[in-house]
Amino acid sequence: MFDAQEDQVLIEIPWRQWTVDAFRQARDSDRPILLSINSTWCHWCRVMDESTFRDAEVLRRASTELVPIRVDADRRPDINNRYNLGGWPTTAFLTPQGDLLAGETFMPTEEFLAVLDEVMSFYRDRRDELEKRLERRRSRRGRISELRHRLRGDVTPDTVDTVVDALRKAYDAEHGGFGTAPKFPLPEAIELAMAVGQATRDDSLLDMARSSLRAMAEGAIYDQVDGGFFRYSTSSGWDAPHYEKLLNSNARLLSTYLHGAELFGEALFWQTARGILTYLEANLRDDESGAFAGSADADEDYYQMRPEVRRFRRMPRVDPTLFTDWNAMLVCALFEAAAALHKPYYADLALEALEAIWSRNFVPEAGMAHYHDGSPHLPGMLSDQAWMGHALIAAQSYLGRGNYLARAGELLSIMQARLLDPDTGGFYDIPYDPAALGRLQERLKLLPENSVAAEMALQLGRLTGNDEPQETAMGALEALVPFYRAYHHHAAPYGLAAYRLVHPALHLVVVGDPTSDVASRLRTAALAIYDGNRLVESVDPDVAPDRLRQLGLGPRPAPALYARRGAYTSPPVQDPAEVRAAIEAVPA
Repeated sequence: MFDAQEDQVLIEIPWRQWTVDAFRQARDSDRPILLSINSTWCHWCRVMDESTFRDAEVLRRASTELVPIRVDADRRPDINNRYNLGGWPTTAFLTPQGDLLAGETFMPTEEFLAVLDEVMSFYRDRRDELEKRLERRRSRRGRISELRHRLRGDVTPDTVDTVVDALRKAYDAEHGGFGTAPKFPLPEAIELAMAVGQATRDDSLLDMARSSLRAMAEGAIYDQVDGGFFRYSTSSGWDAPHYEKLLNSNARLLSTYLHGAELFGEALFWQTARGILTYLEANLRDDESGAFAGSADADEDYYQMRPEVRRFRRMPRVDPTLFTDWNAMLVCALFEAAAALHKPYYADLALEALEAIWSRNFVPEAGMAHYHDGSPHLPGMLSDQAWMGHALIAAQSYLGRGNYLARAGELLSIMQARLLDPDTGGFYDIPYDPAALGRLQERLKLLPENSVAAEMALQLGRLTGNDEPQETAMGALEALVPFYRAYHHHAAPYGLAAYRLVHPALHLVVVGDPTSDVASRLRTAALAIYDGNRLVESVDPDVAPDRLRQLGLGPRPAPALYARRGAYTSPPVQDPAEVRAAIEAVPA
C-alpha cells in the first residue's frame, strides 16, 4: 500500500484493478473510489495520464484520499457499459459500494481538483443527505429495471419501418453517413439500408448506402496509405479522423464493403475491402496464434506524415490482446472475402483465427471467455457467445461440413442457461454473480448485443430445422420492442435482426457430397451473391437423410443447388453460373 510520506518520489498513481480487495480497501478506509476507464488506443487517455495524473497535487490526493481503480474499456465492457460517462477517458468518483458520486470524461488538473474538493466535502460533511440521495437513485433504477423486465411487444414489419424511418431522418445527404459530428461509420445502418433497399427496390435507401460507402472510402477516415479505417471523424465530412484503428470496426466495415461491392459492383468498394484486408493481415495478425490483435494506437505524428516518409517509420503500437467477439467478427468477414474475392486463402486465415480463439478462450460449461492475454478472462459474456456463434455458422456455410453448427448450438445452450431471462425473454449481458461489485450487480439487456444474439439463434434454428432457437430469437427481439425507438438510428442492428425475423430468408441449399469440387463451387457462388437475408446450407444425403426429407428435397441430382424462399423452391442447378438465375426464380 502507498505510504503518504513517500509522495515526493511518487511518479504515477498506484492504480488498483477492479477487485474485491480494492473495494474492501475503500470500505475499510472509508474513502471514495476514483474509477478511470481508458483504453490502450485512446489519445486523450494518454494526455490525461501525462498531464492531470502526473500533477504532484493530484498524485498526492488521489493516493491518500481515494482508492484509485483503473479499467480498460475493451477488456471490461461490462464495467464500461455501466460507468462510462460519454467517452474515454471516463473519470468517475464512486462510493465504496460502487455508486456514482460525480464524474466527467477528460479532466484538466484544475477541474479534477475542483471536483475532488466537492466530492470530498459532500462525502465527509453531508453523508446522511448523500445516502438518502443514493438510495432514491437505486430505488428509481430498480423500478425502471423491473418495468423493463415486464414489458415486451410484437415484432412486425412496422418495427423494421420505424428503424428505417430513423435512418432516413439521420442521413447526412451532404456528406454521407448518419448523424452529426462526431461521425462514426455505423456499418449496421448501411447494412439495413442495403437489405431493405434491395428487398423493396427502394432507390433512396440504396443511394443512402452507396453514397455513405463512397464518402467514407474517399474521406480521411480511411487510411489511404496503409489501408483500414480509423474509428471516427470529429467532423461531419469524414476529414478529421481520430487516428486509432480497432479490429471490431474494421471487421464490420470489411463485411459491409464486401456486401456493397457485391450489390453495387463499384470498383472503389472492392478496392477498399482489399485495403482493409491488407492492413489487418499486415498489422494486427498474430503470426504465432493466427488470431488478431485488438487495436493500434492513435499515433497522430505517424499518420500525418507524407506517405514516402511514413514507410520508414515504425507502425503505431498494437495492443496484442485477443478478444473473442472482435476476432469472431473478423472470422465472419474473412469467410465472406474468401467467397466474394474467390480467394480461399482468406478462408484459411478465418479458420486459423477461429480455432485459435476457440482453443484459448472456450471454457466448458461457461462458454467463451472475453479475452486472452496469456490466459482466458471473463467467460460467459453475451457478445462473445453470440459473435462466436456467428463465426461458427459462417465456417459451416463456407465449408459445408464439420461440427461448427454443433459448437454454435453448445454456445446457444450456454446462453440460454446462463443469460436468458426465462420470464420475458431477451439475454442479459453478463452471467449472474452473487459476489458482483458495484453496478455489476445489475444485469443489463443491451440492444446491440441482443440483436446479434437473436440473429445467431435465428440462423441456427433455420439451418437445423429446430424451432426452439427461433423462438428464443423472437423472444429476445420482443423483449426490446418497448425500448428500441429511443435508440433512433442507432437501433439499426435491431432493425436488421427484426427484418430477418419477419421476412422469409433466401435459403440456398447445396445437396451432395460437400467435399466435391462442384459442391464447393456452388457454395462459393451462393456466398458471393448479395442478399440481406441469406442462408447457405450443405446437406450430404448419405450423412443427413432426415434433414433432406425435412427440407422436402431429394438426393438426386447431386451436387445441386436449390434456392428457397418461403413456399417457393427453384429447380436444381448444377452449374455455378446458374446460381443467380435460381435465386431470381424465387420471389423476394
